[in-house]
Amino acid sequence: MYKIELTANFLAKQGLKSLVRETAKEVPLAPATGFETKLKLGFVFRDNQIKDTGWFFDSDDYQTHVDDLALLLENKKWTDYFEFRPTYELVAK
Repeated sequence: MYKIELTANFLAKQGLKSLVRETAKEVPLAPATGFETKLKLGFVFRDNQIKDTGWFFDSDDYQTHVDDLALLLENKKWTDYFEFRPTYELVAK
């Protein structure tokens, strides 16, 4: 069995405002530069999954995609890309 891990480090920007802190006129807890984040993907495969090329998939090509995703997430807030909105602030009210 083989294991491949692809990683990219980047600074993620906070996407959600804290309504509780904003209402209390408190400064945000998120660092202005962003949070140090590691995007990590792992693949596990066996000998019988290796292709005639000698590899299971092109890890260099996938690493390029991982780097591209990290760059996207570093350049904009994650909420600009994803519609999901957690309800933690609603619970805190």
